[in-house]
Amino acid sequence: MNSDADVKPPRELTLAFYGCHDWHSSVHGYWLLVRLARLFPQAPFAPETRRAVARSLTPANIKQEAIYLNAGGRNTFERPYGLAWLLQLAAELKEFDDPEARQWSVALARWNRPSKRAPGLLGCALSGAGPSIMVFLERGYESVCGSAQALV
Repeated sequence: MNSDADVKPPRELTLAFYGCHDWHSSVHGYWLLVRLARLFPQAPFAPETRRAVARSLTPANIKQEAIYLNAGGRNTFERPYGLAWLLQLAAELKEFDDPEARQWSVALARWNRPSKRAPGLLGCALSGAGPSIMVFLERGYESVCGSAQALV
């Protein structure tokens, strides 16, 4: 927490990824929803899954995520574990050959580098991530860090 402004419901701070105990779990949940929609497009749950993803992965919501992650004092926020799931989500969207999934992918990628001053969601997640990933790897925390590092 940086200030009193951080004492808000997560749905007001991180508009795309909220609703779980922690941020990385929400990102992981969206990865799962996208994966299920891709692998089981005709399943009874698919329409609601797609609606949920479409409500969250909008350009405006992803922009707010980038602003939140880019704020001072958050250079280690949810890293490396959150970074790993964010990269997995981006990779899953890239594999999903579907017009709506391409829109979600563009929304996520669009804020990868909105300007030189604000590096965006993936840019924020990656900035300064190298040292924190290495520390976690050296100490043996969170086995998913290896997959995040491989995706970088």
